[in-house]
Amino acid sequence: EFLSADAVPSLERLGARDAVLRATAERMTRGTFHLPSGRAVPFALPEPAIGISRLCLDDLLARRARDAGADVRFGARVLAAAPAGTGGFVVRVVERSAESFIETRAVIGAWGRWDALDRSLERGFLRGSPYFGWSRDYENAGPSLRGEVRLYLFAGGYCGLSRVEGGAINLAGVISETAWKRAGGGWSGVLLAARRSNAALDAALSGLAPGPVGFLGTGPVFFTAK
Repeated sequence: EFLSADAVPSLERLGARDAVLRATAERMTRGTFHLPSGRAVPFALPEPAIGISRLCLDDLLARRARDAGADVRFGARVLAAAPAGTGGFVVRVVERSAESFIETRAVIGAWGRWDALDRSLERGFLRGSPYFGWSRDYENAGPSLRGEVRLYLFAGGYCGLSRVEGGAINLAGVISETAWKRAGGGWSGVLLAARRSNAALDAALSGLAPGPVGFLGTGPVFFTAK
C-alpha cells in the first residue's frame, strides 16, 4: 500500500494519476531503517511516495479500465489458459458456477507474485526457497507517521509502516519460509517474533490499535526473475 514515485508515470499512462491523488492526501518524502541493534538510519526519498490502500487503488484501476472499454468481471475465476490453433489463446473461466471459454490474441498474467496457474503453465521460477508476505491495518495513528515510511529488519524478514488514506496505518512485511515455521506458522506468531527482535517496531505498534480486518497473507513469494 506504498507506491513509490516510480509508479506515478504508470498511473499517468493509465489515466489514473489524478484519481489516485484525489483519493489520498498521504505523501511520504522521508524514511527510516530500524535495525535489530537499535540503530536508526534515516534517508530521504528522491520523490514523494503515495500511501493508498489496495482496496481503494484496485477499485480506482478497475473503474478506469471499465471506462476505457474493458469488460470487467467480478466473481470470475480463470481456470486455465492454453494456446489456440489460431495463434492466440483460449481462456477457461468459471463465473456464477458456469464455465465459459474466451478466445483472445494475448493473455497477461497480472495476478501478482504467484498463482496456481503458474504451476499449471509450468513457469520456471517456481523453485528455490520461498517467502511469505503479510499485511494488517491499524487505526488511531495520530500524526507521528505523517510524511514518513518506517522499515524494520528482523531475523528472516522485514516489515514497514506507512500511512494510507484516512490516516490509517498499513503494516506490510515479508518473511522467509524457515522463519515463518520457526515462529509457529501463524501471522500473530510472526509479528510477535518480529516485535521481540526489533524494539523500535514493538514501540511503534504499542501505540496503534488494530483495524477491523485481521491479517492478510500471501505466498509463496519468489524473488527471482520471471
